[in-house]
Amino acid sequence: MSDAYDSIECHGIASASNLDYWDQPLGPWGDGENTNSFYRMGGRALARNDDDPEFWLRRAVEGRHTGGYFRMALASLRRRGGIEFVGYMRAAQFSGHADAEPLLKAWALCREARIHGDEAERLLLDAVPGLPQDPAFAAEVALLLARRL
Repeated sequence: MSDAYDSIECHGIASASNLDYWDQPLGPWGDGENTNSFYRMGGRALARNDDDPEFWLRRAVEGRHTGGYFRMALASLRRRGGIEFVGYMRAAQFSGHADAEPLLKAWALCREARIHGDEAERLLLDAVPGLPQDPAFAAEVALLLARRL
């Protein structure tokens, strides 16, 4: 069985059961299990709207966790920080997060065409893949990106 097949099969199983594709304790990042635990704790903190999900997500990013980059972008968008969310989105994209690329492309299109408001929200929500790798947060990232235009 090839790595490509494993990846496709894993994504299919995760998507069919509405699971987070990047929640992989034995993933290829940092020290694996600990890095993934930081990612999971950051996700829980985001879901509860805790004050500082970045405490955990920073550690996931230090371990080069693909999903950690995406969720760190969300944490940055939520606190309306500078433009560091773009760097986290690009890192997610370059490390293989399938939700990041279409969202970045749609966001860039909206910026270039000066599309704002409801139309931007619709375009960015439409850019979320039908089976997102991060079903818990992909739509929120899309909406917050639209609000940053």
